[in-house]
Amino acid sequence: MLTDKVLSFIREHQMVAEGDLLLVGVSGGPDSICLLHTLLQIRSALGIRLHVAHLDHGLRPESGEDAQFVAELSNSWGLPCTVERGAVREFRSKHRLSLEEAARQVRYAFFGRLARELGATGVAVGHTAEDQVETILLHWLRGAGLSGLRGMQPVTSYRVLLLGEKTNILRPLLPLRRAETEACCDALGIKPRVDASNLSLRHGRNRIRLHLLPVLETYNPNFREVLLRMSRIISRDYAFLEEQVALAWSRVASEGPGVVTLDIRQALSLPPAVLSHLLRLSVERVTGSTAGLAWIHLEEMCAALSKPAGTTVTLPHGVYMTVGYGYCAVSQEHAPQPLPPIQGETPLKLPGETQVTGWRVEAQIEEEGPWRIEDDPWSAGLDLEQTGDRLWVRTRRTGDRFQPLGMAQEKRLQDFLVDTKVPRSWRDRVPLVVSPTQIIWVVGYRIDDRLKVTERTKRVLRLRFTR
Repeated sequence: MLTDKVLSFIREHQMVAEGDLLLVGVSGGPDSICLLHTLLQIRSALGIRLHVAHLDHGLRPESGEDAQFVAELSNSWGLPCTVERGAVREFRSKHRLSLEEAARQVRYAFFGRLARELGATGVAVGHTAEDQVETILLHWLRGAGLSGLRGMQPVTSYRVLLLGEKTNILRPLLPLRRAETEACCDALGIKPRVDASNLSLRHGRNRIRLHLLPVLETYNPNFREVLLRMSRIISRDYAFLEEQVALAWSRVASEGPGVVTLDIRQALSLPPAVLSHLLRLSVERVTGSTAGLAWIHLEEMCAALSKPAGTTVTLPHGVYMTVGYGYCAVSQEHAPQPLPPIQGETPLKLPGETQVTGWRVEAQIEEEGPWRIEDDPWSAGLDLEQTGDRLWVRTRRTGDRFQPLGMAQEKRLQDFLVDTKVPRSWRDRVPLVVSPTQIIWVVGYRIDDRLKVTERTKRVLRLRFTR
């Protein structure tokens, strides 16, 4: 029985708790009418209250009649109903979105605001198994990873970034086929509203439903069920991956207001699949959503972890990932300041450990080769005979020059920092290791070429900076 199937699905996924108020998004189509009627039948079993929500997008001449239909149906069933008209075209023009995306964002912002005002748990919407199939295919065509190929989840926390609203979206009808919702309306004697835009081939989802799916079913008549089974398998595997990400999160990430900080060394030690999803999660923690975040962005983020401090990756919705000294920051602030201020000069203990405002500097002297090559930007191997044993840590001064490793001539430190794309706000805090006569190492970036280890080196000074 349809109601039993939906009730079981709601309980399986713990969508609501006794006493909850639940918004029901009703467009007037067969899916949403079936949703509303079914929830009405099982609300006593769940111990919940219902409130109907309808947004008139104002995109079709008959949209006002749809709104009236929903309001009258809700009234006839004794349910409170809120109807509003959204400025979708204006929102689309302002933010340069597709009409579908603009309508979706305005609609869910309405749901989020109404849920907040009424104290509702979230909003139930009428997505069915057919909608799931279409969504998975859309994601696949866009090159989605495992997260996208799962399709829609029974419960999703959704945030409309451009409008600052968020809500929980519940999908109780995911186990139902569209034929079942239409049969429900027939049994009730209700003629649902018809949205003519659902037949327009301008929209990608419609082209999938009307053109692509029938072609795919010539290869496998059970293609829809195959895709839904794949979605369930991926969801199961993804749940395990999420567990691994949660375990890694505690040792790799830390959160502050509007920022997630990741330890680069720990992050790079993770399996690639876990790292990729951890980066995705860091964006979600900052913005509340991963909308617009594609695999290419995650690839860029992964690659940036091995690049010098100051490297910045620009992500959707005004989010940045900025590489610092031993860690990176994901935030909505461009190039957040990662460096503590360094006052004056601090002499280094050679060998030994020295504390320098926010840094720990470890120094070791190696007497015998073969000498290993450093591949960590915060560690340096230097020819001790050339550096001498009197070294300090300070920040830059006017007129500073050095000879970057690999170059035959000296260069102004200012020019080097600019060419290396070190953010302006960082430059006065970049630690420098200096001797009485020259800059030895621009920490995190480059040693002086004249101090490099060669076959003539007799002793090596190893320096390592950690936060």
